[in-house]
Amino acid sequence: MAPMRRITPKGDGPADARFNQLTVVRENTDIAKAIGHANSRNARVVQVASFFSLIRSTTPSMTAARVLIEAAQRQMFRSTTGNQAAHYLPGQLRILSSGVANAGLPWSFVQGHQARSRLEYLFADVENLPAAFNMADSAAESRGLCETFRIFEEIIIRDPSPLPKGSANKRLVRRIYDEVWVKGADDAYAAAISQKMLASEVPALQYDDEGNIANLEERGNANWNRENEVGILRRYCETLRTPPPDLSDGKIAEIERLFPL
Repeated sequence: MAPMRRITPKGDGPADARFNQLTVVRENTDIAKAIGHANSRNARVVQVASFFSLIRSTTPSMTAARVLIEAAQRQMFRSTTGNQAAHYLPGQLRILSSGVANAGLPWSFVQGHQARSRLEYLFADVENLPAAFNMADSAAESRGLCETFRIFEEIIIRDPSPLPKGSANKRLVRRIYDEVWVKGADDAYAAAISQKMLASEVPALQYDDEGNIANLEERGNANWNRENEVGILRRYCETLRTPPPDLSDGKIAEIERLFPL
């Protein structure tokens, strides 16, 4: 029996196949990373809300507090592999309450070391990702994601209902997540997608009479990063359809147990 031979197609076939395969691998990888990054963001937004509700339960004057947002300050690590460190949360919050001259960082309103460290870590946490993710995040943040985050947390910390000390208002956290975060984040992602689609598009595939890709060079020179950013933002939108496990009573109770009475 003759040994099997690998047959290599003639012409530009291998180059085309390699180009298409690399594109598929890259897109599949980015899909998984985008879903994971956005799910982690949603979870951390809820965790911050749980902490804010607990701060409210121990500080009655917070019913008139203001929440401000600014660029992230802390960062767990910096990427050195050509990627970038992308923050999960869309910005650093500060709390301005009555009797306090300057807006303070949220963890400064928490007494216990473990709870303080956990809250600070949420704002410093980053993920090592390709640059397209930071570009997608920045576009969404400038189109309402930061403000949505700020409003969500301000509503939670200004909760007018009396709360037992050391207990979070779980129903309020869940309701405001749906009414404010889901809607506002979806709007911000959609606005970022629209802006990026207007800026640059990868040309659609074109074929010649023999079935070969006729515009391979044009597609290769296109702004694929912009196309990737649109795909990432679309995956972000998809994650808003499923509530994060962190909204459950059990998950919020885990944070309550960290909080000092």
